[in-house]
Amino acid sequence: MKKILMLLLVVCLNGCYIFKMDDNLRAMYGQPIETAFQALGLPDSSVNVRGMTVYIWSRAQTYSYTTNESADMFGNVGMTRFSSTMFYDRRRTGLSTCKIKIAANQWGRIVHAESDGGILACDTYAAGLQNVVGR
Repeated sequence: MKKILMLLLVVCLNGCYIFKMDDNLRAMYGQPIETAFQALGLPDSSVNVRGMTVYIWSRAQTYSYTTNESADMFGNVGMTRFSSTMFYDRRRTGLSTCKIKIAANQWGRIVHAESDGGILACDTYAAGLQNVVGR
């Protein structure tokens, strides 16, 4: 229970600017693309589409967690039937991904931005946006 409460606390504290990430992306509309570079670092790739350049940042982060599981056991010892429940911890891993796309027009001004992903992978990008745009 303590582990769950700690995880919720961390998510809430980090999530404050995660939930503002889309607002911070929209706040960059009309600004030079260099603003995005300052907040997010250099993009991983870019694509030219209909006279605009779409810059793409992507990140993936693995994480591990423990689940509490149980197994029911039944059987006989001689003529006596028994049943028991065994409880154990199981270690699992997951993958959190984040992708940000920012489109700039031919003059290098941001005209569109969108994000998709989980809190763990987007955390660094959200913090950078918060530091530069600060909404």
